Amino acid sequence: MDVEYSMKLTQLFSCNESVYKDGVTYFFCSACKIVIKDEFYLRAGSKIYHESCLQCAICQISLNERSTCFLRGVHILCPKDYYNERYFVNKCPKCDRFIYPNDWVRRACEYVYHLTCFACYTCGRQLSTDEEYALNNDHILCKNHVIETNQNKYDAANKQNEIKRIRTAFTIEQLHILQNNFTTDPNPDGQDLEWISQIAGIKK
Repeated sequence: MDVEYSMKLTQLFSCNESVYKDGVTYFFCSACKIVIKDEFYLRAGSKIYHESCLQCAICQISLNERSTCFLRGVHILCPKDYYNERYFVNKCPKCDRFIYPNDWVRRACEYVYHLTCFACYTCGRQLSTDEEYALNNDHILCKNHVIETNQNKYDAANKQNEIKRIRTAFTIEQLHILQNNFTTDPNPDGQDLEWISQIAGIKK
C-alpha cells in the first residue's frame, strides 16, 4: 500500500520538543513554537499542536479531534485540499485517475499505477509480483511482448537493408577488365575508377 495515509486526530500525549520547568514538562507546539501549557493538545503524525494551531496548510481551516487530515510530506491537509486535483500528485498513467492513499499500487521507475492497471499494454494481462516487464514511455510490456516487439523491429530493419542493397552483376569480359586494372593498380583514385568503368561499360 502506498506510504501516504490518513489518520484520525486524537487528544494524545506524546513525546515532542519539550522543556522541564518547576517540576513540569512542557511541550512546544509544532506550528507556533510556543510552549503548550493547555490541559489538552492535538497530535498529528509525530507532531503536537495547540488545539487552535492545527490547520490545513493550504486553506488554513482549523482541524480538531473530530477532523480527518492527511499528511503530504511535511504538510497537513484537510480532505478537500488533499483530494483537489491541483494538489494531488499521483495519477495512474494507464487510467488517468487519482491514486488514493488506500489504493494498492505498483511502481515502475517514476510512474505509479493502480494494481489492476499494471498490465501489458499489448495483451492486457495483469502482471504479478516479480514478473519481468519493460517500460516503453509509460506503457508496460510483458516479457513475451518485449521479445516480440524487438523481433519485429529487427525484421523490419533487415528488410529495409535488403531493399537498400543493390546487387551488381558483371559479365566475364567486364571481370577481366577489372581484374587486369586492379592488378596493375590495387588502389586507383576517383579519376582512374571513372576511366575503368567507362572502358568496362559499367554504369554507375
